Amino acid sequence: MEENTVPYANRPEWADVTPIEQHENDQPLAPIHYTAEYKDATDYFRGIVETGEKSERVLELTQNIINMNPAHYSVWQYRYETLLALDSDLEAELQQMNQVAIDHLKTYQVWHHRRLLMTRIRKPVPELRFIASSFSTDGKNYHTWSYRQWLLAYFNEDELWKGELDFVDQMLNLDIRNNSAWHHRFFIVFESGIREGEANRERVLKRELMYLVFVSIQENNLLRDQQIRQAKYLSCTQQSLGVELPPRNSRIFKSSLF
Repeated sequence: MEENTVPYANRPEWADVTPIEQHENDQPLAPIHYTAEYKDATDYFRGIVETGEKSERVLELTQNIINMNPAHYSVWQYRYETLLALDSDLEAELQQMNQVAIDHLKTYQVWHHRRLLMTRIRKPVPELRFIASSFSTDGKNYHTWSYRQWLLAYFNEDELWKGELDFVDQMLNLDIRNNSAWHHRFFIVFESGIREGEANRERVLKRELMYLVFVSIQENNLLRDQQIRQAKYLSCTQQSLGVELPPRNSRIFKSSLF
């Protein structure tokens, strides 16, 4: 849909709304220099909040403001309340906000809005898939992982938990240093209740310790391979340039490998 760039103050369909400017004293300590477009939209937002209007044009207005400032909590909340008042299609809203979430992964309000929608939609499986796809943009984002944990805990269905350890393995295979993935594994195993087949906590603890050993061995092998490749490169450089390198067991040589 093509965005309307005409100021709300110049739109005949908004003539019945009295815009309310943001309150500022005569000499604000740290004035914010809003763009004319943003100031116009938020003035009309305060106007419709004052009257309590919930309508399709309110959804258009809030969408416009979110596009300019996706961290505006009050706008998100009022949009959600308007969606409920209009009995809007919440699944369509969720789909519409997919790109907003991808573009603004680090904005808490984006994920909080999805959380509110999911309490009504109650279809967590597709949402888990969407979260997984968003990790291709940023695999460590705190808000995304927190939202995934909320989703799992809120619905708390065995089918949802069943594949989570495998999912964490996939994420760690992509980046063994993904601290968010490690935290999620701990959350699954030790902080989210006891799953079927995991009542023997001593056995679970031993399994996790063995997992750490296995991962450590893999990581050490990777580092060793990197060392070998770099040593070969340095050796070739030495031969081609006739440069004498420090002994391989020297501190300087070892520090250059990491």
